[in-house]
Amino acid sequence: MSRLMIDSFRGFRTLELRSQGHVVLSGVPRAGRSDVISALSRVLLPESSRTSPALSDLWQTTVPSAATGGDEPGKDGEAGDGQPLPAEQPSSSVEPRPYANVEVTLTDLDPELEQLFEGFLERTDADGCAVPEDQAMPGAPWCVRLAYRLMYDSDLEALEHFYYPLASSPGASQFTRVPASTRRALPVVILKGLLH
Repeated sequence: MSRLMIDSFRGFRTLELRSQGHVVLSGVPRAGRSDVISALSRVLLPESSRTSPALSDLWQTTVPSAATGGDEPGKDGEAGDGQPLPAEQPSSSVEPRPYANVEVTLTDLDPELEQLFEGFLERTDADGCAVPEDQAMPGAPWCVRLAYRLMYDSDLEALEHFYYPLASSPGASQFTRVPASTRRALPVVILKGLLH
């Protein structure tokens, strides 16, 4: 992996991590280490698609709402019973974002993986990021960008998630799903015992 991008997933509004080799993820409790591991798992591990997504997987935003009064107001700032009205207290509610995205860029692919992702490979720049073919240096290494998207329909109160290569035009809501067999071929091991 050379790049992880998180948008509105769990405790992260936005996060970008880049690596050139091994990474040690450390931090105080509740710093978000498990959220980073969960984000990577959603993209890279096929068994994560068997887990139903939860509303708590979406970044929560606080939305101010109108204050509500108990009594019908009378005249001159008094309640209907002639007593002064209490000062209005601002109130708010917590609402989930309508989507979450996790994107992983994989570089240093072996020939078998390159063949597996044929049609979704992109050239990389010197930083290991994908670039359009016409902007790539001749012979630049290949990469594949895989993504996980969780979408929430507030009208239906329904969650739906997709696993797809980014070359499948997510901006046009056209997703080419990544089969579990393809994700199973990725050399990924997560040692859950180390997450505590």
